[in-house]
Amino acid sequence: MTFPTMDPGMVCLFFAAPNNEDLNFSPEMREIPELAGESRLKKGRVILEELARGPGEGSALLPCLPGGDWVRSLRLEGERAVIDVQAELGTFINGGGASELMAIYSLVNTLALNLDLKEVTILVDGMDCSTLGGHFLFDEPVLPRPDLDPAAEEPEEIIKFRR
Repeated sequence: MTFPTMDPGMVCLFFAAPNNEDLNFSPEMREIPELAGESRLKKGRVILEELARGPGEGSALLPCLPGGDWVRSLRLEGERAVIDVQAELGTFINGGGASELMAIYSLVNTLALNLDLKEVTILVDGMDCSTLGGHFLFDEPVLPRPDLDPAAEEPEEIIKFRR
């Protein structure tokens, strides 16, 4: 299973569905026309800001990551992104392994789909082999999980918002 191709100026963000008992994401499409023609790195930074902003106004979806400026840096190396996040991000993840899984793949799947990536390396305060919530060790790059998006097979389920 793979992600769909994105149109220029559109981004897809992954959030948790309300009453999410199956650990699946609901994608939210956002139109950001100023991103069309921008570099992948610029697009990646804006996408991370949008992900931290959370679901669109009036949405029933739930954020998997907190608002705020928890990204220390982002760099792209071909089909891999390296993102360095602040250790404080882990304090937001307080629902055990399931919450940590959703936070990780909200980040990884959003970046992978929008930037056409095969893997994402996550550093915590500049260190590899770290963890956010204590359940998953980042000792190797994280591969995207399109299987966590049930709407991938049913595009009419995608929620669209304007920024």
